[in-house]
Amino acid sequence: YIAVDQEGGEVNRLKHITSYLPSEAKIAKTLTPEESYNLYKSQAMQMKALGFSMNLAPVAEVSAEWNQDMLQTRSFGNLSQTQAYSIVAISAYQSCGVGSAIKHFPGNTNIDPHTGLPEIDLSKDALDIFALAPFSLILQSKPAAVLMSHARTSIFDSKSPACLSSFWVGDTLLQSMGFQGLVLSDDIFMAALEDNGFPPQKAALQALEAGVDVIMLSEKKFGKVAKFLADYADSNPSFATILKRAQKKVLFFKIQTGQLLLKKGEDGSYSVVEQSLQDRLGNPSERLEKFNIAKKEGRDFYNKTF
Repeated sequence: YIAVDQEGGEVNRLKHITSYLPSEAKIAKTLTPEESYNLYKSQAMQMKALGFSMNLAPVAEVSAEWNQDMLQTRSFGNLSQTQAYSIVAISAYQSCGVGSAIKHFPGNTNIDPHTGLPEIDLSKDALDIFALAPFSLILQSKPAAVLMSHARTSIFDSKSPACLSSFWVGDTLLQSMGFQGLVLSDDIFMAALEDNGFPPQKAALQALEAGVDVIMLSEKKFGKVAKFLADYADSNPSFATILKRAQKKVLFFKIQTGQLLLKKGEDGSYSVVEQSLQDRLGNPSERLEKFNIAKKEGRDFYNKTF
């Protein structure tokens, strides 16, 4: 499957291709949740026509003094805004067959994880209000994935960044919150990990053991990490089981987004069959027509509203 960071505003990877998508902050300031659904849906239709099956968005973090410098316009705003607009964005994307990966659980600080390790020093009550409560409510809309943050929390598992923490992934997100979709790490080549005792191979292994299903690697030199994990699985049956669990969840996501078809044979057994891009989305001319229609709708809506 193909995923992209298409949040809008500053993080707008398709800005020269699709109709313009404003930042989350601008959308929450200008549109009602109901109006924003139309904007996100037109964007999702364009992304689908281009062949994307996952959007690493929306940012579902509440904006506060301890993370505003890092998030800036990437957050919808306060608690109620974050909950309402995140749910709408998830619904719009997934109604068009583009899985939504909400991020970054359980949150961030003013330290950019690209350059350093965020340390969340909030109390348990503050974490409940500003992290656990909003994410718990947003998860009820069943996003396809959750992308973990690199932040460490002083009150819980102060040694491990969240994406490598069995407390945050396994105990909290999967068990306490009951999330059943894909769990993604953030980029394991970020300085937050590499410069703080978690080199890529160690980070990938620890993340998978914590309950993460998909490891994000932004650099081309991923071969060593993949070989390390494969070799480790060959000599460690329990880790091989962990990899099989992750593989099954990826397959299920591909079935959900139509890349794979689940078929039942005459003997009652099931198998998965790959669908070609043309079978899923039509031939190139049909896809282009769908894209252009959705782009015009998105552009017209933006010009009329902003």
